[in-house]
Order: sequence, then C-alpha cells, then structure tokens
Amino acid sequence: MKEALPQMAFLGVLAIHFLTSLADSGRNSTSILILIIILVVLTYWGGFYGPLLDLLTAKT
Repeated sequence: MKEALPQMAFLGVLAIHFLTSLADSGRNSTSILILIIILVVLTYWGGFYGPLLDLLTAKT
C-alpha cells in the first residue's frame, strides 16, 4: 500500500486540477484534459504506475 501512495497522490492532484478547471470559467478545461491525458500516458509508459497496478491486481 505504501509503495502506491505517490501514484495515488499524483492522480488525486490531476483530478483536483481538472475539477477546478471546470469550476473556473476562465480556464480552458479541454486543453487541461488533453494535458492530463498526455501526463498519464507518459507516466504509464515510463512505469510509474507499476506499484499501483500491482496493488489493484493483487489477489488477497
């Protein structure tokens, strides 16, 4: 569980950033969503989500 905390925190920050962009009419939510998708894909490609995926797929 402890190994997946950075990944969960990163995804939480991205979610908060996107939700605040929806609430603020002066920000372009579409471009922020595209940026978030690019960040998630690049970090996934680099193996950042390995511990989180291991935690989610672990059978107890």
